[in-house]
Amino acid sequence: GTGEAAMTTMRRGLASLLVLPRLAMTGCGDDDATPRGTTMTSSSGGASTSSPAPTGPLSAPEVLALGGLALPANTSGVTAEQVDASAMQWLEVYRVSFSAPRSNALQICQTGGMGDLPSTGLTAADEELLGPSVTHVDGMRTCSSTWPENSAWDRLVVIAPGDPATVHVAISKMGR
Repeated sequence: GTGEAAMTTMRRGLASLLVLPRLAMTGCGDDDATPRGTTMTSSSGGASTSSPAPTGPLSAPEVLALGGLALPANTSGVTAEQVDASAMQWLEVYRVSFSAPRSNALQICQTGGMGDLPSTGLTAADEELLGPSVTHVDGMRTCSSTWPENSAWDRLVVIAPGDPATVHVAISKMGR
């Protein structure tokens, strides 16, 4: 549909932005997605800034970092979007999707300090956070929690069955 076309366009734009200082420091992931010669680091919402809102769209690694998560190695089809949260209970909502070999996909929960569990279904809030394209299927795994290092942010991850596995992540900031 038109959403996929928009995501394809966004995916192309994000390909040049896949820089995550945490991955660079820990040596995780493969270097194929990292632009050569890039040494930028980003500071998110410093105390001297009156507005913590980012300027411009965030890359998938930047979105995941808001919730203390990182892309696993060998990902493909990476997309990221900021959701219009004006009619939602959250102040900010971001979505990231990607495919990865199943063993790598399952690592996103472990690296975030969460264990993945069999999914028994998605709540209405889960569906709102993940978007209409994500539905529960038998064999789906899930993990979710508030990020212990910054409790303003919640993380929700669903991992579809299969290998490679499709992963959908929602990073949200509660507001009201």
